[in-house]
Order: sequence, then structure tokens, then C-alpha cells
Amino acid sequence: MPTFKTAAEQNVYQRLPDGTAILDGYPIVWTDVLQAYTTSAAPDTPIAVFGAMSFWWMGEHGNPRIDTSEHVWFANDQLAVRFIEEIDFDYAATDATAALITAAS
Repeated sequence: MPTFKTAAEQNVYQRLPDGTAILDGYPIVWTDVLQAYTTSAAPDTPIAVFGAMSFWWMGEHGNPRIDTSEHVWFANDQLAVRFIEEIDFDYAATDATAALITAAS
């Protein structure tokens, strides 16, 4: 990322004193989900995403469900409890973001 900074474009990439960084004026959010930096080949792998992530949203389907069973741990006089919550990710606009993907092998 620091190599994007040139004499003509001093503000393309900036590392700020608080440890954060910006790219062309937009904040950079480092994540563990995308491919980590490596010198070995990682064909057809997304390495960066740029755009308005506000067009993606997370929603809950229904209400959380709680199930109990007194039969599962009957021998130990215990009660089993299970919590289930369904969460889904969806988008409002597929063109709101773009991904930088490495070349295919």
C-alpha cells in the first residue's frame, strides 16, 4: 500500500498517527476474512474490497428460539438448553462494491 504514494500523489495512501490508514480519503478496514499478504501464489482470490458496505445489511429471521429437554441429561439430573438464531446477510445493490481479485492460475 505505501507504494501507491508518489511525488505526484502524496495523499493516495496515508498511515495516520493513531494506527489507522486511509486510501484516497477513505478509511481502510483491515480484516481477517480476505487473503492475508503472502509471497506465494493465491490464484483467483479476493485481496481487497472497495465500496459502500452500507448497501449490505444483516437481518434476523424471526425471533431467537430456545429449546429445552429434560431427557438428554436425565441420568445426571441436568437440563439441556439449545438457543437457535437465524441471521442472514443480503445486499441492496450489487454494484456498490468492487473486489480486487488475483489472476486465475
